[in-house]
Amino acid sequence: MTEHPVDEDELLDDFDATATPRARRLLRSLAAVPLNLSTMWLTHMVTSQWHREPYDPAPLAEVFFSGLLRPRTVQGGGGRDSEPVYEFVGDTRQTLLEGMDRVEAVRTFQTVSAYVSTTMGRAALAFPALLASPRDVRFVGQIDPETRPFAEIAARILRGLGPAYGEAVRRIEAAVDGFAEGVGTSGAAPTPDTPPTPAAPPTVPFALPEPAPAPPGPAPTPRVVAAQPPSPPLVTAAPPTVTVKDPVPSEEPRHQVAMPSEEPRHRAARQPGRTIAVLGAANSGKTTFLAAASLAATTARPRLGRWNVVAESEQAENFLVQQTNALTVVRRFPEATMGPTAFSYVFRAEVTNGRRAERVDFALDFCDVGGGEYRRENYGRNHALDEHLGRAGHLVILLDPLNHGGQAELLIPHLQRLAQEFHESGRMLKGRLPHHVAFCVTKFDDPAVFQDARRGNWVGQTSQGDPCVPAADAEDYVAWLSRSSADVAEARALVLECFLARRVSWYAVSAIGFHRTRDGVLNPDDCSNQTYDENGRRVLRGPARPLNVLEPLIALGRASGDI
Repeated sequence: MTEHPVDEDELLDDFDATATPRARRLLRSLAAVPLNLSTMWLTHMVTSQWHREPYDPAPLAEVFFSGLLRPRTVQGGGGRDSEPVYEFVGDTRQTLLEGMDRVEAVRTFQTVSAYVSTTMGRAALAFPALLASPRDVRFVGQIDPETRPFAEIAARILRGLGPAYGEAVRRIEAAVDGFAEGVGTSGAAPTPDTPPTPAAPPTVPFALPEPAPAPPGPAPTPRVVAAQPPSPPLVTAAPPTVTVKDPVPSEEPRHQVAMPSEEPRHRAARQPGRTIAVLGAANSGKTTFLAAASLAATTARPRLGRWNVVAESEQAENFLVQQTNALTVVRRFPEATMGPTAFSYVFRAEVTNGRRAERVDFALDFCDVGGGEYRRENYGRNHALDEHLGRAGHLVILLDPLNHGGQAELLIPHLQRLAQEFHESGRMLKGRLPHHVAFCVTKFDDPAVFQDARRGNWVGQTSQGDPCVPAADAEDYVAWLSRSSADVAEARALVLECFLARRVSWYAVSAIGFHRTRDGVLNPDDCSNQTYDENGRRVLRGPARPLNVLEPLIALGRASGDI
């Protein structure tokens, strides 16, 4: 009997024509990870959770029956030698990756690789840092026989992100080639038409965050059966729910957060007069503002300078990369901070001032304790917040005009505490706090805010043609908003009461900017850059284009800090 070679394109077409939607989606997600029972099970679990679907082993069984997988005997790769390893037939993996949404590919790869690294007792792969900066070499330094399978997939994914990652791909492939793959000698090499027969997967393949079961026993050696289809994975009960805290991937090469070379890292140069603290009540957008500031700095027009953002700790770097990439890649708003998060970043650039270049550098102190910590009952109880306010010479105060939750009232006790400390130390200036303040009305892109500003004839244009409130009109615009918003009126009055009026600047800002069509057209009647996904969550409609986010920071960085 003559055997005919398997046509993987035909197999894939047949699968897409007969498989369920969940199985088709799972097959494509599996193209972004190395294939063994554990990674396949985990991929199925996490992608199901992302789509809020209940656990069901049937889609995984459909993938095994598809004929698109074959067993692969490998020594020294993946660190799980007792477990069957599989591969796609022919060029199926590459075909699937090319047709897969790149955000979904990065997200799947990073989630699975992070859990596998945890079970190996090692640090997560530095894939986010490599995505943020193709010159970052930490990922390459982590490649060894255990991580080799993930490195191979990473190179494929990066190649699909464009020529900016070409050098990174070459470095990864060179490192992978340094660990030659040994092929087992038991049995004949698999052929494309040899379907896999998977062993029963362990009930819980990884030590996941909840709950921790006993470690799985060794999986049996797979049997190769050429004449009949394989049995699907045996699952007698649904595995426990896995709570996946979704890491945020990145795809933009310019979103770089540099780490200082000096040790310890927290000793980056800073002076009180050049330290900026960000204040805002609950849901005022502090985390989103930080991500937008990083994005605005690394994509700034030449007139705003060439910026370098230096994280003062590894935790600060990871936090900023995640939040920035939430906007740029996943196009999702960063989640509100629920617990204390105190990070610092140094922004440095040479900004053109007339004909000469002016060096501007400042430390952006980000103490995101969650807006709820600003409540009066927490007054004086959060030492991190008190220290955050005490060491800053400048303040960015964020006010959401759509949040009618008494935002000024939440800021009052902490500004009073600051005033008391400065009064006792004799540092008040003409009876007011000496800080320079940028008062930022956020969410200017929101249709409710933007269209209201249009009707009030406050909208001008930036040099790039984006709608804005001109700097010369911003103070009057905020005063105009105060007539219709008690929150804005109270916050504005509080700032003028606590600080010298000449040291307060006013801005209408947007972290995500306005939507443009693919040919660059901005329709003022339909330019909101946010929409909702199938689960009702707010997401970005197009690329984030921060508006007036870097400008207040530059102004504060230039200001003298005589406090």
